[in-house]
Parts: sequence; structure tokens; C-alpha cells
Amino acid sequence: LGIGNYVARSNAIYLGLFVGAALNNERYTEVTEPDKQSGEAFAGFELNLFNTGNLSLLTNAIGYPSLTESGRFRLDFKFDIKYDLPLDFYIKIGTTINYDN
Repeated sequence: LGIGNYVARSNAIYLGLFVGAALNNERYTEVTEPDKQSGEAFAGFELNLFNTGNLSLLTNAIGYPSLTESGRFRLDFKFDIKYDLPLDFYIKIGTTINYDN
């Protein structure tokens, strides 16, 4: 459950900020690890630059500090950049990082 707002919105950029709460339900395939449930808050942003010529960018980050497990923090991060070439060709590179301490 969350709420957000587009801080900037035009024909070339979207910048959104959001916050909320989530329930994390983890089920492990290993019998030695017990299943976990935790309540988490979350906050994040998304930046989408497009229609800016030959270059476009999409990035977002969401942080999840746990409300029920002391000291636990998770992070999801994405970064994609694309450069348009002639004749409908393009070069695109990106990365996604999922962090859990």
C-alpha cells in the first residue's frame, strides 16, 4: 500500500516519488531455512527521460527498511540508458541490483 506524486511531468521527463508499507513473505526451498514474514516501509523514486533526442534514461530506486526485523534493509535499483542509432538501431545498457543485508 503506498502513495506517490509526480514531481516533474512533461513530454520529455517523468520524476516520481513514493512512500508506503509492504508485507514481505519469503518461502525458502531449503528445509533448513524457516519461512519468514516481515512488515516493511518503503520509499523510492523513478526518473524517466525520453523524447530528448537520441538518448533516453530510466532509473529507479526503492528502499525497504524493515519494521519487524531489527537492522534489516533491502534495496532495489535499476538503471537503463539507451542511445538511438540511424536506421532504427540502438545501443542499450542497463543494470539491476537487489540488495538485502
